[in-house]
Amino acid sequence: AAMPQVKLQLPNLKFSNDDTQGEAQIKWQTSEAPRAAQLLAQKEWDFGLLDVQGSLARANVAKVHKYLPLDVSKDVRDYLRDALVQGKGSQVKFKTRGDLNVFPFAFAEQGEFRISGTFKEGVYLTAPRSVKLQGSTPLPLPQLTQVQGELLIDRNSLSVKDLSARMPGPQGLRLQKASLGIEDFLRDPTLQVGLETKGPLQDVLTLARGFGGTQANAQANANAFSSLLAQTTATGLADVQLKLKLPLNDLNLMTLQGKATFQGNDIQAPDVPKLQRVRGVVQFTESGFAISGGQARALGGDLTIEGGSLATAASKGAANVVVSPTLKIQGSFSADGLRQATELGAVSQLARHASGSANYQLTAQWQRGVPQVSATSSLQGLALNLPAPLNKLPETLMPLRLETSLTRESFQTTNPNLLQEHISLELGRMLSAQFVRDLSPNASSKPRVLRGAMAVGLPPGETLSLPPSGVVASVQLDTLDLDAWSRLMAPGSGAASATSASSVGSANTAAAAVSSAYMPSNLSIRAREVLVGGRLLHRVVAGGSHDQEIWRLNVDATELSGYVEYRQPTSSNPGRVYARLARLVLPPSTAKDVETLLEEQPASVPALDIVVDDLELRGRKLGRVEIDAVNRNTEGLSGAREWRLNRFNVTMPEAVFTATGQWSQLSTGASGANTANAANSKRRTSMNFKLDIADS
Repeated sequence: AAMPQVKLQLPNLKFSNDDTQGEAQIKWQTSEAPRAAQLLAQKEWDFGLLDVQGSLARANVAKVHKYLPLDVSKDVRDYLRDALVQGKGSQVKFKTRGDLNVFPFAFAEQGEFRISGTFKEGVYLTAPRSVKLQGSTPLPLPQLTQVQGELLIDRNSLSVKDLSARMPGPQGLRLQKASLGIEDFLRDPTLQVGLETKGPLQDVLTLARGFGGTQANAQANANAFSSLLAQTTATGLADVQLKLKLPLNDLNLMTLQGKATFQGNDIQAPDVPKLQRVRGVVQFTESGFAISGGQARALGGDLTIEGGSLATAASKGAANVVVSPTLKIQGSFSADGLRQATELGAVSQLARHASGSANYQLTAQWQRGVPQVSATSSLQGLALNLPAPLNKLPETLMPLRLETSLTRESFQTTNPNLLQEHISLELGRMLSAQFVRDLSPNASSKPRVLRGAMAVGLPPGETLSLPPSGVVASVQLDTLDLDAWSRLMAPGSGAASATSASSVGSANTAAAAVSSAYMPSNLSIRAREVLVGGRLLHRVVAGGSHDQEIWRLNVDATELSGYVEYRQPTSSNPGRVYARLARLVLPPSTAKDVETLLEEQPASVPALDIVVDDLELRGRKLGRVEIDAVNRNTEGLSGAREWRLNRFNVTMPEAVFTATGQWSQLSTGASGANTANAANSKRRTSMNFKLDIADS
């Protein structure tokens, strides 16, 4: 016998809990006899026919997942649980009418299931931390705040209309257009999100910090880009578009397409020249990015930029093939632009002695988060007013090549934390240099030079190998003007009209830091002529070492031969010269130099400890000479200096001369105050000496 039909009605149901409050009218009955018989034959339970209509006065959007039918897949319910962080729903209406055995009615003829309403004050995680790719990598997708819109669930689909929200950033990007939905959360639950906005580029950079690449083999590059963008500042507006497809049953099939359009922005990244008037389009996916039509201005010239981490279909045979991030830049620079780029340190300082402009090409490819750079320029069009051999006219070619790359050891799996960089520099045929730096995470915060080699003027075919440690340098020139190079590298040398005093100071400080890091610890010089300290030396062969503030040098030249040690001056110490020479030849002009030295009393003259076994002055042999002298402040006299001669011995076969003494400066200004620079200054010389004559 057929089962009797059962009917249930709740015409005025009211309900309330922590999540929601509302009312509904409910009608339910078992299926009609034919349908009931069919279900019985199929051994299926008869869930009956339901007709529900109702409304909600309030609803907690974050709890929506608790009230979805169990027919909705667990992946969908879990996603909504984690993605909908907060929100307030209102004016919610719901309606269900049809056979519950085919709920939630994939086709219109099966029944009706509809929920609609508005919500506001929402927080939506496009990709919550529980949504990860293979390898437990969180998806780099934005969080939306101040979310509001109209929610519609129609049978097996979910969509949000009139969606508005803000995206991350200091000012919060306001979405201009946005859409969100799941077309079929029963058979193929795929979340689709579309976002469009125009806002401050600084906020766009905050959004883009996660899009360096999400695959495991690109994670180091992604982290490097994220860190770089975190330290980058930008001005102006940019357009951004995002399209996301996220299959909730298989997150590894996620696809992301995005585009950012620059509109003449200024961008300042750390330790690199400022980019001005940037234009172009950056397209990005879940795996990386690609730049097209990039244009900007930097270093006083225009440039174009292309590249990214996505290969084109034409070049790789398939679209969106992931490669190491690569940028290609072509442009020009001017001497004035280099001078203003104080973040370049020593390069900016040297540019004060340059004029004109030149073209360049630069390629940067990232490996393990480190840019590997290849830069070239002919330097044609740039004039260099530098000491030989680096001086050039504008029309002269002096090919420049700079290359950086990770060492082979950096890719060994035995020590994954090891990260070392090889730097190679060539300037024409006259200068070459190479260095190895430690970039390891456990090293100091700044790169540390491990070893290096610099060569100037080596004959063709000769090279200088890297030493096991330290930095070596070899100089082989016809003429070497050390005085000119010293003046050039001195802090504050030269002036650039377009550069402020503070910027110049920063450049000098940076240049000094760079110079000390790359200063050779061992040096060899071979030259026909060397100008040093105002003296011209001939046929010079020298070799020495540098340790912190001390230079040690063995030198052989026509004018001298022996050992010299020089302690560099500090703020409190004028330095010291220690010399043990087998011979020393002084020209007639030396006498005048001694008089000038005593009269001008320079504050930077170091202490002297000198012994010469065979001294020749004005063509006369003076035998063995010993000098021990210091240059210091005169007590009680502001700004005045004195020479204190602790020992001055001259030993010849005919006689022995020994002496001590001092040269002091005494000055009385017009007002009676002591001053070292007064026009009527007076000097005092005192000496105690002894002369032993062996052969009169």
